[in-house]
Amino acid sequence: MADYDEQAETARLHQLATLLYQVSADIFPYPPDGLLIKVSPMLKLYGSLDNYWHHLLPVLAAESVDYHFALSPFPEAARQLARAGADRGFLTAETTKEALSALGVHGLGLTPKQVLQLERMGIRQASQLFALPLDSLGQRFGKPMTAHLRGLTESITAQQTSFRPPEHFHQSLELMHEIANSQTLCFPLQRMLKEMEKFLHVREAVTPSIVVVLTQREQEDKVLEISAAAPESAASRWMPLLQLHLEKLKLDAPVTHLRLDANTLLPRQSPTQDLFAGKRGQLTPGELVSLMQAKAGKEGVYSLTLENDHRPERAFRRQLPFAPCQQTLPTHLRPPCGFAYCAAPAVFPAGVADPAGAYQRWLVG
Repeated sequence: MADYDEQAETARLHQLATLLYQVSADIFPYPPDGLLIKVSPMLKLYGSLDNYWHHLLPVLAAESVDYHFALSPFPEAARQLARAGADRGFLTAETTKEALSALGVHGLGLTPKQVLQLERMGIRQASQLFALPLDSLGQRFGKPMTAHLRGLTESITAQQTSFRPPEHFHQSLELMHEIANSQTLCFPLQRMLKEMEKFLHVREAVTPSIVVVLTQREQEDKVLEISAAAPESAASRWMPLLQLHLEKLKLDAPVTHLRLDANTLLPRQSPTQDLFAGKRGQLTPGELVSLMQAKAGKEGVYSLTLENDHRPERAFRRQLPFAPCQQTLPTHLRPPCGFAYCAAPAVFPAGVADPAGAYQRWLVG
């Protein structure tokens, strides 16, 4: 069993917020374990609360997270009822106050000091607290308590920064058990690659390279920088490249933590296909080069280009795959002008001694 890590939980919370952002626009994180979502602006898009809820549930189900929820016109009340495990909606002020009254004072979001003060006075239920005048509570316990109680029935939440998705993909994973075999790392890394694929898909983006950081127990981190010949987003394309790198990797100690970064995002370019080209192979040239580079290294894969040299052994040189040819034709081999098109054949005047020279002068004008 792993120790509780608040930082890891906060990171997971932001991952969920990134996914839920595709369904709902107004999300307010309450680290390390809470998300406040403003539903009312989205009802115009989804038509009804039920339809909105049916779009939200599959995202949570796909992430296999345990959660509690509550719906209310009052944001702070919804937060506290969700923490209490209400798991239902309270769509009016009356039903919301009834649900709050059924809680204990420790379930209202008060500070431990305030809860202790109330219990010393024999006030243990929220219904007892709500029955007292707010003015008298303010005189006895101070304005912070009365301000918090008023906030439970206010439709305006406290100033909170709304969530904005990150511009680049970064994901960390704390392993439940240490992994000493590099090939076994493929399973958690494949899940992380699928998360990256979702991240890139909604942005219509691809990435030319990824960085995998393996944290080893009491040893320095292992860093894998993997580049593709052509930018990719699909996990099925990145996984074979990653497997080839893991086959050659030798771990110094068991791995306890993983991190996957995609720092460069490029817009996706839709491939143009020839209708009459017929069925082609499964691999594109870029994918084939990526696999070859992962197996033989970047220096082991190259293409050839022509050189301006009359010696055959010097007429070629190596260059990066898909790099343009730098050869230029000598000046005496370049055509003096472009071609001209005649609608009908033209007859040279009689008596021309050099038809070829006359034709060239005719083209040049």
